[in-house]
Amino acid sequence: MGICQSNFINQSPIEGHKLKSFSNVERYKNKISATCKILSGSKGTGFFCKINIKNKSMIVLMTNNHVINNQSITNNPKIEIEHNNKSKYIEIKNKRFFCTNEQLDYTCIEIFSNENINDYFEIDEKINVENPFEEYKYDLCVIIQYPFLKEPQYDEGKIKQINQEFLFYSIATEEGSSGSPIFLSTRNLKIIGMHCACSPNLKLNKGILIKYILDDIQKQYSEKIEIKLNQNQRNFQISKREIEGDIQKKNEIKLNQNQRNYLTYNRKILLNVNNKFQIR
Repeated sequence: MGICQSNFINQSPIEGHKLKSFSNVERYKNKISATCKILSGSKGTGFFCKINIKNKSMIVLMTNNHVINNQSITNNPKIEIEHNNKSKYIEIKNKRFFCTNEQLDYTCIEIFSNENINDYFEIDEKINVENPFEEYKYDLCVIIQYPFLKEPQYDEGKIKQINQEFLFYSIATEEGSSGSPIFLSTRNLKIIGMHCACSPNLKLNKGILIKYILDDIQKQYSEKIEIKLNQNQRNFQISKREIEGDIQKKNEIKLNQNQRNYLTYNRKILLNVNNKFQIR
């Protein structure tokens, strides 16, 4: 199925689909606390998941790049979210890992342990299969979202196509749904992607496969580590030169002092000798 991606926009409802409440769906209820409203930037939905990068395990907040990006955190480095009906702020600091990608339309923000996020999605390891569409074409995918930034709702539907880093599906979404997690109802509710856009004309939604997001996170994390190591090395070389310069300066001062002491001592000796000769 050929899909023209230029037909997709960030947020719009799809005719024939309707969002559902969680009143009678106990199975998905425990995943609500793994999602949140994003009240900063362009506003939307976010979710927490556990990832492993460079042998480091961390909990991260995920949403779309068109919701939170470099420009939005430059304007305001404090990201406001609503999680479990409580307002929280996540401040982007140098020590907090942050990365974003406009092409893949994702943003990833590290969550510190003292921020008490206990519910999160697990990554589906089988997303790395050679042909993901053949693997998932019979699966039911689900999206938890905050339409119009109100109460959480959900919808479910079949995956229609997977084209490289993007998957396409027919599910009800509304304004505020951007950044919602896409997970599989038939595979222990493991996340496989992130919702980013829809096409009312094609009656399709578009999401990014989590595999490609994770690959890009790994790449950006490695680049940031390399930059930090290079900076540390430069700082070390600068400190080394400064220390060597200080040592050299102190040695020169000491040498000059020794020379002055030597000259002073010689003058005293000559003066004593002259005095003795004058007495005689």
